[in-house]
Amino acid sequence: MTKRQLSVSGFGADVPILPPILCFALLVVAFTFHYVKPRKLLPKTMTGTKSVMLRMSIFAGVVASGYYFMTAGVEALDEAGSGVNFTEVNGLVTDTFPYNHTRNPLYVVIVYFVFPSFSILFDSKWFLFLMPIMFFYIDLVVIPSEEKLLSGLYPDDYAEYRENVPRWFTLTSR
Repeated sequence: MTKRQLSVSGFGADVPILPPILCFALLVVAFTFHYVKPRKLLPKTMTGTKSVMLRMSIFAGVVASGYYFMTAGVEALDEAGSGVNFTEVNGLVTDTFPYNHTRNPLYVVIVYFVFPSFSILFDSKWFLFLMPIMFFYIDLVVIPSEEKLLSGLYPDDYAEYRENVPRWFTLTSR
């Protein structure tokens, strides 16, 4: 492993748990809570087939939007000569879409698309209750580790990028 590589506990970013693994674990916990002690998200008046069809439609839309956002992020990294799978950092992250709206589009998908979409699909508040755990873990543990590496590799360029692009999300590019 080189100094230019994000590392997770020797496997790959100096973070104790890879975000996709924590996301999966939290989803399993939410599913378990949902079936053991249901907490409905929608009003009691929204039940039956129409409710299921509406929830499935919203879920499909949210998943499609998240997939588009994630795919655009992966493609932008590939085009910049870097990768998402803890590969060597070969250049400063691109500032094309979606990296002109957020420095962390893949984490935006995990937090703002995955958890709400499952909450809607299963009509369960548990996914939303556990979403802050994912957000704070990424915001307080994962991203600072990545930013430290990138700031060390590209002090001037990354400082400018941080000034111009928010950590999480904005609707307008700067």
